[in-house]
Amino acid sequence: MGKQKGSVSINEVIEVNGEKRDSPSQTALGVKHKRRRAVPKIANVEFVQDRLSELPDEILSSIISAMPLREAARTRILSSRWRYLRRSFNPNLYLDSYSMHGHNYGCDEKYTDKLIERGEREKRRCSFVKSVNQFLQFHAADTIKTFGVCFYLNKEDSNDLDQWIKYAITAGAEKLQLDFTYIDDRHADDKCYTFPFQFLHCSKESSLKHLKLVFCILRCHDFEGFSSLTTLNLKCVKIGDVDIVNLLSKCPHLEWLSVESCKHLVNLKIVGPSLQLKYLKVDSSCRCKLMKIEIHAEHLRTFEYWGREITFSLRRIPRLVNVLISFKGIAMTDGMISPFSRLPSCLSPQIESLALTTYMEAFNPEIVPQTLSRLTNLKHLLLEVDTENEDLLQLTSILKGCPHLQKFQVHMIYLGFEEYKAPAKIRRRPICPHNYLKEVELSNFYGKKGEVELAACILNNAMALESMIIDPREKNYLGDGRWEIMEESASKIWFPKIRARVVRLLNQEVPPSVKLVIL
Repeated sequence: MGKQKGSVSINEVIEVNGEKRDSPSQTALGVKHKRRRAVPKIANVEFVQDRLSELPDEILSSIISAMPLREAARTRILSSRWRYLRRSFNPNLYLDSYSMHGHNYGCDEKYTDKLIERGEREKRRCSFVKSVNQFLQFHAADTIKTFGVCFYLNKEDSNDLDQWIKYAITAGAEKLQLDFTYIDDRHADDKCYTFPFQFLHCSKESSLKHLKLVFCILRCHDFEGFSSLTTLNLKCVKIGDVDIVNLLSKCPHLEWLSVESCKHLVNLKIVGPSLQLKYLKVDSSCRCKLMKIEIHAEHLRTFEYWGREITFSLRRIPRLVNVLISFKGIAMTDGMISPFSRLPSCLSPQIESLALTTYMEAFNPEIVPQTLSRLTNLKHLLLEVDTENEDLLQLTSILKGCPHLQKFQVHMIYLGFEEYKAPAKIRRRPICPHNYLKEVELSNFYGKKGEVELAACILNNAMALESMIIDPREKNYLGDGRWEIMEESASKIWFPKIRARVVRLLNQEVPPSVKLVIL
């Protein structure tokens, strides 16, 4: 018996690349088409004519383009007139749970709890994939600049993800962001999606410049190269030592590289005769096996490292001027070890900016000046000080080892909040003039006695000082000069009475030529 006019067979399939799949109409609708029933006539009811649908396609498309993604997609069910309308050109696409479902699951304890029922999570995952497939059929951009996906997807979604990436690359995307952060990462390696290099072969037409991958697998043995890539951000990516060397050797224009929590790396080599790398960040603080970092990069200007103590081999880095080293968990049986004594001996004298995390319990005012004295060109020093010790005046010994220092930043970290005690008479150190220091910033400032003494000592000894900023807010350094500022942290400890007392004490010390800013 033949098909009736207007019906669709539920067994209809199409073939894509040798693989049989449901037809797009079935995939999009998910249900069998049924014959529409006639609308019953209702007496004494006047129907309003649909004037909106009479507008030209160009106007309707611009209206749809101004709507959120999920709402724009819903307009297709209004009528056949709206079904084939497409959004106007949108160069930036970022697809996540909010844009597709109108809800940010990442901020909902119901979905971030590791004990969440697997069935519910799988249901959300399948729904997200279906929504993106429908949207990409609806989107009409011939070219795009940014394409991003943020959802807990995995290798089970490989066919769909391959098509999405192929769509983005074909449309000329310059920025590609894939964040498949898995809620329970204990078995993430077995479930991660493998990035498809076959869509990104090195060619004159390659437009990809920025790539960010989170929770993916990279296998670079057949990799032909990124001809235009300038920034690469890898987080929780399964990649080996050999693969990353191969990757870097085939990215001739790469300038910015971040490698974070890639726990399969052991001996990281950033080497290459034609390497153009200028910025390198390595974070091995999360269950990583990294033992050594070897760097041969003549154009490198900034190197930042977070993690446990490892071996550094820094050679052929004549342009390196900015260094951050934050050792996590440095401890021995006889107590804390100062990171100043663990600075790589291969750091060259041309370093201009240095950032360190230190512990006041391990701070040795005799060793520090000797360690820093070999950095003869140091102009900017940032200290993240983990302390419960009131005696912060020891930090002034740093100025002796850095005679040409121009900017000094100290960020205090306190493990717990203690009841505030008003500083009585503050102690003073013997005058030890410093002739180059111009800028000082003290952040996460509680108004404690040790903090006020440190500020007063600098005000009395920095002969060329131009400004000092007292900031009660907590800050987290994100890398590459970017900070996360906790605005609400100041309200917990910076009461008007405390601030007024700090203002009174420091105004007695500040010279007329110095601009003192107390936030």
